[in-house]
Amino acid sequence: MELLDRYSYGGGVQVSVESTESEGGKLIIRKSQDVTANQEFCKSMAGDADLWRAGVKKSWAMVGHIPDIAIVELRQIGVDVFTAPLKDIRAGLRKLGKEGYVWKN
Repeated sequence: MELLDRYSYGGGVQVSVESTESEGGKLIIRKSQDVTANQEFCKSMAGDADLWRAGVKKSWAMVGHIPDIAIVELRQIGVDVFTAPLKDIRAGLRKLGKEGYVWKN
């Protein structure tokens, strides 16, 4: 397998593009993300009482965060986190074995 390209984009998602000439010349695209920063972000938000009060005044509240890589994987199985009901998002995360990827405040 030959590495053709490697890059990263928003949220720390790392992408590598590889060629498998020995396997018929297929391209393999791998995506990964270190979700530690997301965990720390949610922990800091959870303890911020001022943020909660400001959100309530504007009719919104941060209740959780899904890392970018989990959003990509959910879309691959047909779950759009921006329009799907919460039960569908939870079911999709269970299907992917990534229930722990959502951190609640």
